[in-house]
Amino acid sequence: MSIGDGCFVQNQTGISPKQWDRTGIVVDVGANDQYIVKINGSGRLTSRNRRFLRQFQPASVVISFHHQRRKLQSDKSAHGKLTEHMLRQTLPMHQLRSKLESLSHPLNPKH
Repeated sequence: MSIGDGCFVQNQTGISPKQWDRTGIVVDVGANDQYIVKINGSGRLTSRNRRFLRQFQPASVVISFHHQRRKLQSDKSAHGKLTEHMLRQTLPMHQLRSKLESLSHPLNPKH
């Protein structure tokens, strides 16, 4: 394992010792299979021997900005208008506010 790898950490004390119920990220590699791991959730640093760690690949979903923009354009053409949910996914907050204000104030209001 190397720095930045995700791993399961075996719990060594408490109610459930020997359970693989914690996850973390390797932040330092020492001598003799010693690793410093930052525990997910609490952020605590713990020292573990390699036999108390199991490497895993964290699940991640990567969607490119170009793909989101293309999907937004196809959704707009299919439905004829942008929804607040679609705007929130692609625009920064200040642009979102101005876009929503322009959508909520029609050009030709009915009196």
